[in-house]
Amino acid sequence: AAREGQWSTWGTVIDLTSGTTLLNDGADDAHTPASITKILTAYTALTHLKPADRLATQVFRAGDDLYIRGEGDLLLGEGAGSDDVNGRAGVADLADQVRSALAGSSTALRVHWQTSPFAGADRLQTWVSQGVWDYEGAVGAYAIDAGRVAPGAHEFVDDPARDVAEILTHRLVERGIDARLGEGRDLPQGAQEIANVRSATMGEQVRWMLHHSDNTLAEQYCRLAARAAGAEPSFSGATQNIVATLDSAGISTQGLSLDDCSGLSLNDRIPGSVIASTLKDSARADTQPAARRDLIRDLPWGGLQGTLRTRLDVDEAAGNA
Repeated sequence: AAREGQWSTWGTVIDLTSGTTLLNDGADDAHTPASITKILTAYTALTHLKPADRLATQVFRAGDDLYIRGEGDLLLGEGAGSDDVNGRAGVADLADQVRSALAGSSTALRVHWQTSPFAGADRLQTWVSQGVWDYEGAVGAYAIDAGRVAPGAHEFVDDPARDVAEILTHRLVERGIDARLGEGRDLPQGAQEIANVRSATMGEQVRWMLHHSDNTLAEQYCRLAARAAGAEPSFSGATQNIVATLDSAGISTQGLSLDDCSGLSLNDRIPGSVIASTLKDSARADTQPAARRDLIRDLPWGGLQGTLRTRLDVDEAAGNA
């Protein structure tokens, strides 16, 4: 494709031990990066978040109202929790805990969901004009399978938090509880927690995001990192936080320009030297915070894992790239 003029090749190779640049083929020029952007997103997330932490999804009760509150787990499962990263915390488990907490009460309950904990738009309008809107769901307080309408689908529900509330309502009805769907509503003071499930660790979810090249989780973790860093958890705040994080690590960001954290936007530009320098910093034994070292181990292997299972799967690349 490059030989036919459809796009230009570019790349760089750096010897990690000596720091010597062995190849520089347009590496200082900014190019449209696509999902390579997620390397910078993961680096930023591992800088500002604690990989061992888990994201809680809770149910509170105030009178006849139930409120679902979440810390950002977009990989909830509809049923019981499982050992998988996607679905580690289950909505059915929340329903079981609610049933136990109600202790046979026959009161009719309304189930309310949480509005977005972030700032600005949930999805980038630029994606619409560029025809990539269907490749990413909305960020928010919680979601089932990153908000997909079905496993593996490239379509997403409009309001993933409402979707979770609707599923929880169904699970409660299945357990003999008189429940109906409420509305998006703030948690009132004095509400009592009656149920709680927790996600896989943040580190596991970042690894899952990289292996599956999941756009929605990339934007989610970019916002979580921005908020942890004291930046605005919006598209602009999250992308600016990536630049600030790289600058703080001494990585040159000249030529770097980002609309989003997933790489979906055709307006994104990253020089190859920025990617290589980020990977080099992650591989250093003395890099701080130490969680950054997980980035290299978290990348998928060609021919073996995630979206690379059917790519780089021949000759010397398979199992090595």
